[in-house]
Amino acid sequence: MKLAELSVRRPMVVSMAFLGVVLFGLYAVKSLPIDLFPEIEPPYMSIITLYLGASANDVEDKVTEPIEDSLGLVADLKRITSSSKENLSVVTLEFEFGTDLDEAANDARGLLEMVKRKLPADSEAPRIFKMSTAMMPIYIFSVRVDKGDFRAYRDTVEEQIVEPLQRIAGVGAVQMMNAPERQVLVEVDRRKLAAHHLPLPALAQVLGAANVSVPSGRMDVGSFDLPVRVPGEFSSLKEIRDLVVGQHNGAMVYLRDVATVRMGYQEQQQIARTGGKDAIMVMVQKQSGANIVEVVDRVRSTLAQAKTKLPAELVIQELIDGSTFIRIMVGNLSETILVAGLLVVLVVFLFLRRLRTSLIVGLAIPISLIVVFLGLYLADYSLNVITLMAMALAIGMVVDDGIVVLENITRHSEAGVEPSRAALDGTSEVGLAVTAATLTTVVVFLPLAFVGGLVGIFFGQLAFVITVTIGASLVTALSLTPMLCAKLLKPRRHDDQGRSRRLIERVHQASERAFAALERRYAGVIRWALRHRWPVLGMAAVILAGSLALLPLVGFDFIPMGDSGDIQIVAELRTGTRVEQSAKIAAEVAQALEAQPETVRAFYMCGTSEEAIMSATGGKEGSNIMQVFAKLTGRTERARTDKQVAEAAREVLRRHPEVVAVNFKYGSVFAGMLLGQEKPITVNLQGNDFADLARAAERVEKILAAVPGVEDVSVDLFEERPELRVVVDRQRASRLGVPVAAVGGTLRNAVYGVKVTKFRAGGEEHDIVLRLRKADRDEPADLRHIEIPSMAQSVVPVHNIAQVSTGASPIEIQHRDKQRLVRVGANFSGRPLGDISEEIARAIDKQKDELEGVTVSFGGEMSQMEEANIDLLVLVILGIVLIYMVMVAQFESLLDPFVIMFSIPFAFTGVALTMVVTDTTLTMSAILGMVILLGVVVKNAIVLVDYINLMRRQGLPLLEAVATAGQRRLRPVLMTAMTTALGMLPLAMARAEGAEMWGPMGKAVIGGLMVSLLVTLVLVPTVYVMLERFRRRAVAVTEEATRPELAG
Repeated sequence: MKLAELSVRRPMVVSMAFLGVVLFGLYAVKSLPIDLFPEIEPPYMSIITLYLGASANDVEDKVTEPIEDSLGLVADLKRITSSSKENLSVVTLEFEFGTDLDEAANDARGLLEMVKRKLPADSEAPRIFKMSTAMMPIYIFSVRVDKGDFRAYRDTVEEQIVEPLQRIAGVGAVQMMNAPERQVLVEVDRRKLAAHHLPLPALAQVLGAANVSVPSGRMDVGSFDLPVRVPGEFSSLKEIRDLVVGQHNGAMVYLRDVATVRMGYQEQQQIARTGGKDAIMVMVQKQSGANIVEVVDRVRSTLAQAKTKLPAELVIQELIDGSTFIRIMVGNLSETILVAGLLVVLVVFLFLRRLRTSLIVGLAIPISLIVVFLGLYLADYSLNVITLMAMALAIGMVVDDGIVVLENITRHSEAGVEPSRAALDGTSEVGLAVTAATLTTVVVFLPLAFVGGLVGIFFGQLAFVITVTIGASLVTALSLTPMLCAKLLKPRRHDDQGRSRRLIERVHQASERAFAALERRYAGVIRWALRHRWPVLGMAAVILAGSLALLPLVGFDFIPMGDSGDIQIVAELRTGTRVEQSAKIAAEVAQALEAQPETVRAFYMCGTSEEAIMSATGGKEGSNIMQVFAKLTGRTERARTDKQVAEAAREVLRRHPEVVAVNFKYGSVFAGMLLGQEKPITVNLQGNDFADLARAAERVEKILAAVPGVEDVSVDLFEERPELRVVVDRQRASRLGVPVAAVGGTLRNAVYGVKVTKFRAGGEEHDIVLRLRKADRDEPADLRHIEIPSMAQSVVPVHNIAQVSTGASPIEIQHRDKQRLVRVGANFSGRPLGDISEEIARAIDKQKDELEGVTVSFGGEMSQMEEANIDLLVLVILGIVLIYMVMVAQFESLLDPFVIMFSIPFAFTGVALTMVVTDTTLTMSAILGMVILLGVVVKNAIVLVDYINLMRRQGLPLLEAVATAGQRRLRPVLMTAMTTALGMLPLAMARAEGAEMWGPMGKAVIGGLMVSLLVTLVLVPTVYVMLERFRRRAVAVTEEATRPELAG
């Protein structure tokens, strides 16, 4: 081959080329960012609109539906879902994978501009929220106060902690939660206001008009051009109190006469506590492409410095460190790669039994890995679990090409051929076969470019790494290996005098005799198989049929998150539960977890976040929602699993009947975000009739509860909460000159409050909030006495124009594709998700007549697993087709590739057998391992069949050529199979954090490879002879049929 010839003739050129690549690769290693998973942008976009004080019905009717109608025109839109709840509308757009979300956001922004005119005037402008893994918090900590009111320290936390963190290189954003802002509270006394005959809206108007700074143009004064400004902003609370708000009986009425003005805090809608004390939660997000480990280290360093300047009563506590799991995973995978590399080199040495040749082959490992680092750097990828797992998978395959090349060069050298000639001839004989075999491994990954979803996002980088790795190993095998062999490989000398040399020689001769005996026995097995072709084929058929019988015993799962020591509990209490009650139960759960010896820390949050962050990402929040988090010790430091520890929390929740739904989440909090906030088992029910949906939800709930392995069943039904309704008598209101809008606006200002303007002092800015004092809005009867301004310049009490009654309204209304939506969700344990999903689908299908009028679909991991399995099935089919096409191009034959393809079904036999024996479920990573197997298992068969053809071209009879090729190729076939299998053994045997993700892949590849090896060594030669004889007979019959015609 030209490459081998250049390498042998110009060794310095090749050496410098590889050295240059190594230098660039080492530089790339230091520059690569480290992350848990590839940075992805899921195809989702949320539009959040706040409509404060509005019920779920009003939000649905006035905000959600107009936005849904307008956004249906966005290009590449797959599905639109929405949630309408008190004060908040969240419309979520789901796009096809590969959609440019920036362009989609621009389209949505333009449509929202047009729909703004249809939205209520007092609703806030819709905000577009795009989800990305870069937005996930990488570090969460709390700042609590051991003594005093934690709210008083908000500014201190912001100035001395948050702002320094925001200046750190690599930090994208720092957000505070449970940090009520200071406000100027204008608390109006209703009776004093009535005594002065002033309506509440009038106070709002006066406050807004009095707090302005008006630019009034410019004037030329002498030689100066001076701006004219009317400074009218409040400079103190006294100025606000002394503001004239009206007249009564000829006297001025000041604001202090009807209201109390003080500095206070916004009403607390969220409670967060650590160690049983109120705390401000701080979340740190990194910039896109930043190294999470380095950023977290800088954050910790900054916090350590901040602690020295903070008041003694403030305590900073680390809650969640996103880099910990990454450090553990990266460390485990790095160790796995090192162990795998050593095992591979050891296997090579045991087969070759010469240190020099073993090192030549082993050089492919560091060189290929360094090239991968360079490739990751150039492709702008990070060093994450997926890319490291790919390296661990490829570590055993990178020496395959080198083994085949070096073994053939060694055979020529041992025959007495001069080293340079042996290097060239040995490489030329197997170069094309090695290239084709490598291409079969690479080509199976090409369809990934056309696959979306989690399969394409996650395993696209895995395919990239494996392709670059084995591509680098191929170039190394065809260039560096022959060059080094020509320089370093010497014929074995038998006249060395050293005792150690003689001992090594005797060991080598003994092992050589053992290998020679093995090769002779194998040649005998081949000859026997060739004489008994049909029995061999029958036994193969029986084995294949037996593997099909194993399939029902293999369970299917999606992506096991594993035991990372993170527990998250989301519990929902009865609708209308106060946030203080939710916090009380959350405290009990947190205390129960903290009492477990495996727990490092626990904390909880209840209520609604200020910016509705959880709602925007599909989560739940509200006064009746509680979230408890617990961090456990490392997996190797405890005897119990995370689920066993969490049983203590379950016992507490069982004692509280007011808890109506619960969701336990395990594994990394950050990894779990990628799979969404839905429960893994989710059944979506769509329809337009409330009654039909309620009946269907009840039936589906019973179905799920009856399935073994299903737990925590809950229904997101249209729950209603009590409400007070002020029903206006339109005729009486009209006679008194009171518009209905005035009633609603005044009551909103009185009860909820209104931000009328801003107060700036000391470089700070605070909202001025106006509403009735607490004592005047505590009871339903208080609403009757609130006075409404009329068009006749007077005030009218509510009881003169309206009745106050009680009713109920839904707390949340969900839509999917503009239809009403009810979700029935559940968790699972003890059984594979695939088995549970099939049982649920069958049970629902049996009752489809009872679900008339309702559309049923699946969500959560059930849906994602189904989509992923379809994508992976397409990958397998396309991979097989592409492998066959590559082999046809190499052999210029349709028959030889067909022979080689016989090894593929038995690889799947090995996978099924391994999964059953090791009691391992078939996960998405295991199925991807099967895709990798497609290219791996045919490599040995390609080399074997190619060598058979070589022997036949050299004149050997068919049977002798097959037996000779098998005997000569046995050693490299065994070597490549053993190095690949042992290279993946550390992956398959791993027990540390994250092993649940990559373990099934390693087991699948090892099991499939071992069974296919036996097939390659026995069945492939047998089928080759059978099809060759069939071809000869067909040719003979054709020639016989055409001979009379030619004679005629």
